[in-house]
Amino acid sequence: MNALLPQLKGYLSELDIKKEEAAAISAAVDAVSADTGLLEAAQELYRTLFVQEKLLDRESVIQWQDPCAEATIGSHMLFTVVMFVRAYELNATKRYVYDGKPLNFFAPLLRHFRGNVQTFDSVGLQDVKRFWCYCYLKPIFFELGRLAFEITEYPYQFHVYQDTNTGETFPVALAGLRFDEAGLPDSEGSFVTTLEKNGEAISGYTYTSDGRIDFNKKTFYNQSCVLNNEDMAIAVHIPGSDKLSADAVTKSLEGAERFLKTYFPALHYKAFICSTWLLDTGLQAFLKEDSNILQFQKRFRIVLSAKSNTPLFKNIFGVNKCPIEELVPRNRFQAELLQRIKDGGSLYSGRGYILK
Repeated sequence: MNALLPQLKGYLSELDIKKEEAAAISAAVDAVSADTGLLEAAQELYRTLFVQEKLLDRESVIQWQDPCAEATIGSHMLFTVVMFVRAYELNATKRYVYDGKPLNFFAPLLRHFRGNVQTFDSVGLQDVKRFWCYCYLKPIFFELGRLAFEITEYPYQFHVYQDTNTGETFPVALAGLRFDEAGLPDSEGSFVTTLEKNGEAISGYTYTSDGRIDFNKKTFYNQSCVLNNEDMAIAVHIPGSDKLSADAVTKSLEGAERFLKTYFPALHYKAFICSTWLLDTGLQAFLKEDSNILQFQKRFRIVLSAKSNTPLFKNIFGVNKCPIEELVPRNRFQAELLQRIKDGGSLYSGRGYILK
């Protein structure tokens, strides 16, 4: 790290950040370079984050702090310096290549850095922005074309089974999940799922084609579990606001398979998975057949997972959270969706999978 610090300092002026932000990071780099204690603390943090194989959990990254360092160079600045050093190192080595070009690890770092500055009015990386930077720079998170991909353990509250005779696959809810009378997920719902295993048979609840719980309890024979919480998966994320065209999505998914095979040949992942408001099957009522969102949904087997109107503001209307009466629709989709919310409806997060 000691050799990388002066190189990073010289590179800061080339980054697309404000002069005062670059100056703050540069001053922290100078302080770390000049102080043996700070340098050792930075090197130890670097080893903890990036050298050891173990992936740190979200809270460990968010809560990490060094009071002595912060008292010397400012709140969260030691962590910020280490993040920028790592991004510089990955960019300089050009280790990861996609579509003939080295990945630009500064792009996601700077996106979250700007968001951090806007949220906290502070250059020092903190809270969830800090965690996402860590994921990109570990790296277990890669932007490959329109989509980003995260290496992760399968996290959802349903497992996927396959009929060994027909090859059909289907999601089965874990026990203890609550749903309302319409089959939609609801933490206060009166219907609660059960799941029993008896020898080679399982009895439980699967889901309808639109992601709602099927109230008809079924017993399945001749089945095997092909996706559960002990498996590895590739989470699909949708950074930025560019169009989610079918061609761009196809190119990203196919490119991700090649990329992972090249750089992680020993990784035995079972599926691509995705959790987003874009997979809310209720949106289909407002979408045209050729809409990008609908085409994206058709790639996945979808299970609705949680009720939340939060995406209505930033993701759909592009504004900060405000009284719903202040939202002004700019197109038919926004107008019809807003009316549904005003009428007592909700948005849902959809969780989808594409088995490998």
